Amino acid sequence: MPSNWVTESTHPWSDSGGYIPGTFYGYMWWVMPTGYGAERGLDHLSQFVSYAALGAYGQVIQVIPGVEVVFVHRVNSDIGNSVNFDDIDRLVDMILAARP
Repeated sequence: MPSNWVTESTHPWSDSGGYIPGTFYGYMWWVMPTGYGAERGLDHLSQFVSYAALGAYGQVIQVIPGVEVVFVHRVNSDIGNSVNFDDIDRLVDMILAARP
């Protein structure tokens, strides 16, 4: 994939309109700027820009280029499971806190 396409598709083209407060939207990517989650105590996640593809029931692909992390969260929605995105943010924050 050309790097200029990554730059273009993850550019914050529009405000999320409050759907996910503090975020923007690129081309099919949610853009979380530096500072995202700071008000919720996500001290590690808030240090970095990240991009996420968010699906139903808490399915997530989140890319954090500043630390070369790609986080994938899957949910077995066939049996009715779901995970709240706030819980996923807390999990990502803990993973970032545990890095060397």
